[in-house]
Amino acid sequence: MARRVKEFALPSPAHHPAPVSLSYREKQVFFQQLAQLLRSGIALPMAAQKLSRTSSSAISKISRKLHRLLEKDLSASEAFDALRPELGPLERATLSALARTGRLDFGLQRLAEYFGVLARARSTMLQHSAYPLVILHLGILLLNVQILVGPGGLPAYLKETGTVFLLLYGVAAVLALVIPAVHDLGSKSGTIDDLLRTVPLFGKARRALAVSRFCGTLDLQLDAGINVIDSLTSAADASRSGLLHTLARRAVPRLRKGEGLAQVLGLVRGALPADVLDAILLAEETGELHRVLPQLQAEHEQEGLRRLQIAAEWLPRLLYFGIVGYLGWRIVSFYMDYLKDLARQIDAL
Repeated sequence: MARRVKEFALPSPAHHPAPVSLSYREKQVFFQQLAQLLRSGIALPMAAQKLSRTSSSAISKISRKLHRLLEKDLSASEAFDALRPELGPLERATLSALARTGRLDFGLQRLAEYFGVLARARSTMLQHSAYPLVILHLGILLLNVQILVGPGGLPAYLKETGTVFLLLYGVAAVLALVIPAVHDLGSKSGTIDDLLRTVPLFGKARRALAVSRFCGTLDLQLDAGINVIDSLTSAADASRSGLLHTLARRAVPRLRKGEGLAQVLGLVRGALPADVLDAILLAEETGELHRVLPQLQAEHEQEGLRRLQIAAEWLPRLLYFGIVGYLGWRIVSFYMDYLKDLARQIDAL
């Protein structure tokens, strides 16, 4: 054990490049290519080595890191869990759980499809958001033209528009930091997870995808012969749901006392939909968990991805309406102030 700890020490920056964050599209390609190599019969260390030589820069770097970790006699589960920050908590938890089942190629393929949908959704949002954002920037520049032609001239104009843009970008930066942080909190906190599920557009998609990951991972774990306690814990971790994480924590002591899986899955209200609980209860009684869990996984994955696509379509539209409303308010305010000034000048005459 002491030798492994020594080998796993952080490498010197002089010998290894800094970690590279992968985009959704790069994660899709990485998981897809790795799954393809594994399905062809190539062992994971050799597959990682092949990708390190043939893939793009970011994928090549993470493949080299994976290969180095596997060469240190780490298990596949430990190696994937150590791919930080290149892989997020969702991918690490999912792969660490599936590596123990012997179905790693299946898990990689599912992740590739998942990140492919995320990449398309992000691309859709960015494309549809470009027009309203251009309108917003032009509106800010044009609505302050009266300052440019006023006594303050160019310095006052640059100060005013610069302040507005600074505030705008500041809010965007804060949101970019806060949203992922809250999302991560929701993976462990049942309260935060419950609140996130109420977020318009994204809340129901989050819940459906969490249920899908839970059911899919639970099925693969049980199918591989892993005991029900470890299977439930791994499935809860892979779900990235605070409610399911809480459920697993409360269920373990009762499972140790001999209660059945279906009996403990309802311990946390709202962790799983009622129809899922009913389906699992019936499947456990009839011995058909191996058939029902994959079906539940597929149904909720389709629902989650469908809702995600809807959110990708509607978020730019809401942004557009919000920007048009803001610019309209600014125009009305400008003319109201102008008419008030004009009325005062007339009264002064």
